[in-house]
Amino acid sequence: MNMADDIKKLLRNLFFISREERLYAILKIKKQLETRFLNEDFKIKSNELKLKIKYFIYTRDFSIILNNNMENLIRKIEDVLKKRFAKFLLPGKSFKIKSIHSHGEDKKPFFFSKLEEYHRLLEKVNCILIVQGSYSDGTFVSYSDIDLAIIGPLSKEVPKIKKQIDKELIKIDPLQHHGVFFINSNSFINYWQMDLPIETIEKSLTFSDLDKKINIPHFFNEKFSSRKWLLGFVNTYNDFPITLETDVFFAKYFLSQLMLVPVLVMAKKGRYIHKRDSFLLAKEYYTKEAWKCIDAATLFREKWDQRNIDSNYVLRKDIKATKIKQEYNKFNEVVQINEEILIDTDKSYKLFIQETKVIINS
Repeated sequence: MNMADDIKKLLRNLFFISREERLYAILKIKKQLETRFLNEDFKIKSNELKLKIKYFIYTRDFSIILNNNMENLIRKIEDVLKKRFAKFLLPGKSFKIKSIHSHGEDKKPFFFSKLEEYHRLLEKVNCILIVQGSYSDGTFVSYSDIDLAIIGPLSKEVPKIKKQIDKELIKIDPLQHHGVFFINSNSFINYWQMDLPIETIEKSLTFSDLDKKINIPHFFNEKFSSRKWLLGFVNTYNDFPITLETDVFFAKYFLSQLMLVPVLVMAKKGRYIHKRDSFLLAKEYYTKEAWKCIDAATLFREKWDQRNIDSNYVLRKDIKATKIKQEYNKFNEVVQINEEILIDTDKSYKLFIQETKVIINS
């Protein structure tokens, strides 16, 4: 598709998409701009015509024509969201994120002390570092990703610190497929839970010495973004892609995506909840046979042992990549199972995809 076709499509969208789709499009543009900012790309280039047209069509804000400052445009989008999409906002909540010290020093993973150093750097720019998921509740296993997030305002210091943390994560878990997330605290006034569900933030831990108060006045009540994610997943992975000989980095990436489906199914149903809670609730929307593939993914996670993976994985440069140039280990080197389990999982997965499609279209 060339530039002219792209622009025609955008113009059609201007008149024919719903307000919820428009909201999603603007939130996505905002996230793209934030991601670029975090990659130390601070200005819109003069030749980025497609982005400028897309920005104008969805926001109806002319400022991108004269203003190429990424930070200013992100603030403009926040104003647009607040003024034009207030009907999608629901009351949020205030809560405290507990300090990692509240769980006792004996329960802290060895690398937490290093992350505390990065947290102190972030505090200097009014940010905090949090850990969520299994490393926040002490249920981590060899498979577990280190799910970190920086919460705070955008500044040019944040990308530099984030880059240091990302490099550290590769050393700790060479198979991790994402770096530290970023949540723009300026967006709490109209928060998008695709960044991270509020329940998940509330159950996280901060690397601060003391508990930290978080105030999220409003959040967007929308289902389009979760539907879009689920559509992308089922269209990409029609068949279960793991065999005993599957490359281990890809296997972990896919299993992590699969185990996100229950979260997004519940979001599609109007409830953004903690990942652990989503398994129990989403299970009700599937047949017993279809859900077996989620049980299998959970089993693979429990049996996962990556202590002896090739050291070359540490040399991978981009922690955010979902693909890498070369793999060094196979799935059967980190998970000891027989092929029959994978055959059964494949059968269950086909049903799971069919039933997920029904949920998407319901």
